[in-house]
Amino acid sequence: GDGWLAVVPCDAPALPRDLVGRLRAANGPAVAFAAARVQPLFCLLPTDCAPSLAAYLKRGGRKVEAWLDEVGVARVAFDDPAEFANLNTPQDLVATS
Repeated sequence: GDGWLAVVPCDAPALPRDLVGRLRAANGPAVAFAAARVQPLFCLLPTDCAPSLAAYLKRGGRKVEAWLDEVGVARVAFDDPAEFANLNTPQDLVATS
C-alpha cells in the first residue's frame, strides 16, 4: 500500500513540529535519533509493516526498537533531545513550564 503511520507517544508534548516532514524525507521507514540514541516511539512507518509487527508480537517480541531494527528504519538526526522528553508525573509537567 501507500499509507503511512506516524507514531508519537502521548506523554511528549514538546515533539518537534517538523517531525513527520523530516521523517518522511527519509523516503522509507524512519525513526528519530537524538542525544546519541534512537527515540523508538517517534517514527514514521508504511502501513504495510503491520504483518511484520504482528509476526514480531506473535514471537513474543516486545521491544519497539528491536522490531524497528527488523524493519530496517532510517535514523533521522534531531539536535534537541528535550523535544523527545516524556512527562510521566504532574511534577514533570511543572518542571517544564
